[in-house]
Amino acid sequence: SCKLCKTQDVGYLPIDSNTDFCMFALGQGTRGLVLKTFEQSSLLDVTIKTGRTHQIRVHLDAIGHPLVGDKLYGVDDGVFQRYAEDELTPQDWASLELERHALHNRLLVFHSPTSRAEIRVESPLAPDLAAYDRR
Repeated sequence: SCKLCKTQDVGYLPIDSNTDFCMFALGQGTRGLVLKTFEQSSLLDVTIKTGRTHQIRVHLDAIGHPLVGDKLYGVDDGVFQRYAEDELTPQDWASLELERHALHNRLLVFHSPTSRAEIRVESPLAPDLAAYDRR
């Protein structure tokens, strides 16, 4: 079953008991779908309602599932300080897995403040994240 949804603080609804796919809810306005699971991580499709600063990163870290590559909310509290001082160790880089946090906004939808027309902005997955997904 899904590693993310085994966490007690996550509200989830399995979509199919024969797969690793599930829906989850974290905090206020963060909802998502587990698309794929890897040995140590999962690919998520997350929707946020409010767009608070670091909302996805904070909510996932709070339940023990920080984003891959996240130096601030990641696996070690000292990583961000070492990063700021340009002193990341080889062990830090290995634990991060990526040079940046694995967060991508594939779709942004909002209403124009003047015309009220819906505006949709889509962005393909960046090459480094696409390569990580194929590993």
